[in-house]
Amino acid sequence: MNIRLGEVAKLTLKKCTFDGFTFGFNLKQINGQSLLNSHIDFSKVTVKGVLTRKNKQFTTFNENLLDMVRCHGAETRALILLTSGIKTIGADQKLQVIAMPIGGIINLKDDDVFELEIDCPIDMVDNTKCEPLNSYLTIEQNEAMGYEYATPYTKSFICPNGVGDFEKHLGDMVQKIVYLDSSIFSTDIFLSGTKTLDDVTLKSDKLNFSDKPWDCYARQFIKSDIADNVYKGDIVIFSNMDQPLNDVLLELDLVGANIEAGAQKVIYSYLYTDKRLLAKAAAQENIHAIENTEKSGVALSPEIVESKKALEKVKAANSTKTGTEV
Repeated sequence: MNIRLGEVAKLTLKKCTFDGFTFGFNLKQINGQSLLNSHIDFSKVTVKGVLTRKNKQFTTFNENLLDMVRCHGAETRALILLTSGIKTIGADQKLQVIAMPIGGIINLKDDDVFELEIDCPIDMVDNTKCEPLNSYLTIEQNEAMGYEYATPYTKSFICPNGVGDFEKHLGDMVQKIVYLDSSIFSTDIFLSGTKTLDDVTLKSDKLNFSDKPWDCYARQFIKSDIADNVYKGDIVIFSNMDQPLNDVLLELDLVGANIEAGAQKVIYSYLYTDKRLLAKAAAQENIHAIENTEKSGVALSPEIVESKKALEKVKAANSTKTGTEV
């Protein structure tokens, strides 16, 4: 799908499996000017994901594009793509590609619908370097393979200015927590005179710690999939896509004097599941296993045939039920 800068549009998806989106910003450079990444503000592009199942709507994320990439980009290398720089693809024609993961897989079946709402304002680019009315954005979903045992969500909250100690319950099945600092201090996040975060305490069902920001920073560099791949001013407090945490309480000791209104926030991703999702995904996976055995030429026993029929009934039954978000 293509949209012009200054437009608000929706990309509607049905009957597909995806784990994110790719954005291609095709920008018309003003003749004689030099259009750079610094002339583009991706935080002004807002993205909202709305999943509709059995006439119920669930907002899976509602953030700006830059923050979504900052949350999910480290393990997927999407941040490297973002910071690699704008490319020249023709005479005064520039291209910036951005991959936006969503933290997991969404499998659209039956009458499921997913809508990606995009607001791409004209002022996201410097109009002394770029012709916004002659620029446009392409959006595509990233096709994926897998079973949706749980639905990925992303949420965030702004850190209050003028406040020292602050705590927030994040709930269950939390996969990732990132502290985002977009203030003038973000390039010197550890210096005593400019830091905005002094201590981080995390409490949960299976992981508890109280650290200084540089301890979190050091821990993320131990993980090879995150090393050298964190946006400036960001601190990855927790990241484990395979072993999410339950009953998560996050406590922040903020440096209130350095907090700027709206400049510091915490963004986190979590999974939601219910009996319907689990039963449907498990049934589908087992049906595929039986079908693969059958296609290999192995004769199925009567018991396996009956088992497949039973699984198909489970799948069908759980396709007609409605899950609810916690």
